[in-house]
Amino acid sequence: GYIIKVDKHDGEQVDGFEGKNVFYQYHYPRPVDIKPEQKTYIKNFITRFESRMNSDNFDSPGIGYSNYIDIDSAVDFFIINEVTRNIDGYRLSSFMWKDRDSKGGKLILGPVWDFNLAFGNGDYYDGWKTDGWNLEHLIERTGNDFSPPFWWEKLRETDEFKSKLYTRWTTLRSSVLQANILTSYV
Repeated sequence: GYIIKVDKHDGEQVDGFEGKNVFYQYHYPRPVDIKPEQKTYIKNFITRFESRMNSDNFDSPGIGYSNYIDIDSAVDFFIINEVTRNIDGYRLSSFMWKDRDSKGGKLILGPVWDFNLAFGNGDYYDGWKTDGWNLEHLIERTGNDFSPPFWWEKLRETDEFKSKLYTRWTTLRSSVLQANILTSYV
């Protein structure tokens, strides 16, 4: 399988490929280890996914985005970045992985990490706000400064994503994200 990330272009081993509005970086196999045919494979997969998301029928059953991305992982990724108001979420320090086609082969978002600028710790991009969607604030405020991948905004508007988000949110709010549980944890 593959692990790719959306992140700053820092560090010693930065290699990857341009997407529609972001640079996808190889994380595993590492840039020094990845073979040319592996580079071609993962780039083509992401390019097909982005092309589908950029098409008029991106959410059509049978041919749409759900052939490329694991929606449940996207919902969890979305919830954690919204609840924490992570201003690096979606646009930096964002990992995704793809297993072999024989094991499902969809893009899975996560693991989530890098929350030092979450929970109101960022003094830019409205990181301190407690209202509105974090994703919307990031899209509006970042411009060309490491904006979230374009497909997040489109994905969030689909009926399937909204339905799964509602169901997952309801489940989490009745368990680990109950107000009294969070308060006692803090």
